[in-house]
Amino acid sequence: MAGNYEAILDVDDPIDTPEAQLEFQNFVLSTAEQNLVSGKVSTPRAAPPPTSGTDYGFAPPQPRAPQVTGGFWTIEFYAQYFDVDSTEVGQRMLASIFPKQNFLQVIGEKPDLYGPFWISTSVIFALFVTSTVAGSMAAWLNDQKGYTWKLDGLSTAVAAIYIYATALPALVWGIGRYFSVPMNLLQIVDVFGYGLTIWIPVSLLCIIPLDLMRWVLVLIAFVVSVLFQTRTIQPLISQSPDKRALTLVYGLMVGSAAGLALLFKFNFFRFVFDTTPST
Repeated sequence: MAGNYEAILDVDDPIDTPEAQLEFQNFVLSTAEQNLVSGKVSTPRAAPPPTSGTDYGFAPPQPRAPQVTGGFWTIEFYAQYFDVDSTEVGQRMLASIFPKQNFLQVIGEKPDLYGPFWISTSVIFALFVTSTVAGSMAAWLNDQKGYTWKLDGLSTAVAAIYIYATALPALVWGIGRYFSVPMNLLQIVDVFGYGLTIWIPVSLLCIIPLDLMRWVLVLIAFVVSVLFQTRTIQPLISQSPDKRALTLVYGLMVGSAAGLALLFKFNFFRFVFDTTPST
């Protein structure tokens, strides 16, 4: 029995012998190690972009075209036409006073409602403030007790300017539709709205109590406004073979601009310095 145990012990070699250690070594190289030995270094692949709905808010938003989710009676429909910055509005205002190209090319495919609304409101405010200042100066120069401003002048300016900036474009558009002229209503609104820009500096200059100078300024504003509107509308309305369309639109533009200029002159720029000596 002892001899058998000794034979078993002789067969099982100690695990710390060199022969046993060699049996447990693994000389099979992995793929990365094989590439490293052969000189091939693989570059890590970029992670694929997240698909829609799986970015969980960490991916940058992708640009997309604005979409209108409601009809013309909803706020969302009109919000897209107020999506302009001050630079664009300023460029369009300058283009209405110093036109270098057709205004329809300036606004392109992006007509807005913010500019016409802001300009109309600014003209109303400028007329009211400047007429109040001019009235106070005239009262002081004429040795009067003072000048009392009236709200009826403000209400007149609000009604006249907002009708001019909304109803007249719709009427011009209706004339174009009647004569089968392709016209965009928002573009016509921009033409009338931005055409009021000239009245902002003119109202400031009309504070000067010189009636002749005021007449000259009002005439300049009238001419600039009419030339801007007719020059912009002419390529559109001339597409109609019926000459009545051009006559009606031009007559409406010139007549409304003349009426607005006379209203401003006699309602807001009427204060003068009385140089007649008192007896």
